[in-house]
Amino acid sequence: MAEFANIDISLEAELKKNIYPFKTKTYPWKEYVDANTPKPGGIRGMHFIEFAFINVNEIHRKDKIKNNFGRLGETINAKDLEPIVGVFNSGEYDFAGHEPPVITPEGELVAGEHMFVGKKRTPLIDISKAKYGGEWLFVAICEFDDLEALRDYSFAENNKKISFVKRYSSYDSSIANITEYLKTLEPKYRNKSKIIAKLKETSWEGCEIKGVYVNFTNADKNKFAEECMKSIGLVIETKKRYDRPDVIDEFIDEGHTTIQPETGNDIHPEDDPNIYIGAFKNFNPNTGFDPGYIRATEKLSPFILKGEDVKIIAFVDGAKNKVDLDILRNKIADNYYKNIIESAYSIVSCDMKISVESLKKKSKRNLGKVTFYFCGVFKSDPLFTIIEAAK
Repeated sequence: MAEFANIDISLEAELKKNIYPFKTKTYPWKEYVDANTPKPGGIRGMHFIEFAFINVNEIHRKDKIKNNFGRLGETINAKDLEPIVGVFNSGEYDFAGHEPPVITPEGELVAGEHMFVGKKRTPLIDISKAKYGGEWLFVAICEFDDLEALRDYSFAENNKKISFVKRYSSYDSSIANITEYLKTLEPKYRNKSKIIAKLKETSWEGCEIKGVYVNFTNADKNKFAEECMKSIGLVIETKKRYDRPDVIDEFIDEGHTTIQPETGNDIHPEDDPNIYIGAFKNFNPNTGFDPGYIRATEKLSPFILKGEDVKIIAFVDGAKNKVDLDILRNKIADNYYKNIIESAYSIVSCDMKISVESLKKKSKRNLGKVTFYFCGVFKSDPLFTIIEAAK
């Protein structure tokens, strides 16, 4: 690469000497590099400025960046550096082949610590292809609106699965990163949804556990979010997963039975026409209820209107804690007749060819009783919270 040995960068350096507190050098194949080298970014509040070669001795970490945000609480050892040092020594390192280390316009290292430290430990290896010397490292200079943007990029970069020269953030380090983020929020915003949103924003899909990178499912991310909240002293109420067969067994075990008049035998809840079993999402004062409630109405309204008692075994989702859940359950029971039975009159009146008003007069005082058996959701719940719908 002798053709790059005498690159004249005096004019470029003169123009930039007042922009940065450090010297920069251009790079060979500039047009190709600019078009093909992965540019760091993808984080709100982060702005790419340019690529450049920087002397590693002018890169520092002392003002904004007091920790490696990509690996909080952890240090790089000699074994961690072996891959990148090996690539430097073999001459196989392609400075434009991967997203380079990122520094701020002040010269502070944000991400790429493995390459930064590895370069300082290989002072005789020139990776510039332009005879700059062994102390020059190819970097991306980026601006950050605030510390959160800087931390988010460092965290995200450390977990990208495209690099072959580093290890990923550990589970503990990942929790430490999210904990730092939670500390910046008002207490009322320190919740699971904020954590999940931050993981999505930083493209976090997993971490290193016992030396092996593990992809996290959505369920894993939820558990991870709960661990993050626990790390700052927030108590998490774990929800119970709704499972229809288990709920039916619990209902039977609790002694809730229906006797078949003809045989005197118990009727299984799934075979009892006066019982509806289903999962309901939420109560909406504007539209009534979700499709689960509509299905319950279609099945039970003929019996209710005839004066027969019915039971609804309901799993309700949509509450973040036990207090909110109890409020939601009572709201559902208190509004059942108002929002559901009213619509049932229209359905039945069509089938029976009776006006809604006539139907109301005939059945107003003889509506069957509706009893909700709300399934346990949190550990502090009983198996069933039994609430009779208010007429």
